[in-house]
Amino acid sequence: MLLEDYYKSKQDYFYRDITYVGSESEYVDMIIHSSTLYVGDIAESVNESRLWEVFSTIKLHEDENNMNNNTDITEINKITNTISTPIKRIIMGKNKRDCSRVGFAFIEFYTPYYARRAQQLLNGMRLDNKYIKCDIDYGFVEGREYGRGYYGGQFKNDSKRQKKVQARGRRWL
Repeated sequence: MLLEDYYKSKQDYFYRDITYVGSESEYVDMIIHSSTLYVGDIAESVNESRLWEVFSTIKLHEDENNMNNNTDITEINKITNTISTPIKRIIMGKNKRDCSRVGFAFIEFYTPYYARRAQQLLNGMRLDNKYIKCDIDYGFVEGREYGRGYYGGQFKNDSKRQKKVQARGRRWL
């Protein structure tokens, strides 16, 4: 197996959540200090314990050149000595109607360093035959765990569902 089989080429882009209420500078400030990671394109077979297993492998590296200027190495060392995993909690995305998994999750880490490290290392990784996307998120708020699509899931799944319905010769909605 080649490394390319597990990792897709990484593209740099800036994700802006359309539901965020506030100015652009406030949003950027929240992103800079955030320790929450958004993970998208998760396969239906992946559950919370599988994500915990994969993302808890993020370890601290003492290389200060890779450290963010806002990160204090002594603070991270204190936290690392008292915890066994860098993850605080995982919130799986759910369908509004039936609470089934919809293919995304929010992972809260103890420090922003761990979130950025996880994004660098695991963005584009293949997990159960799907390439996952990892983006720094401004922070989890109650209600964001639900899909925003018409059927309670994600919008992209709505368009797939619409194409299937139209292929059968039925009306959409």
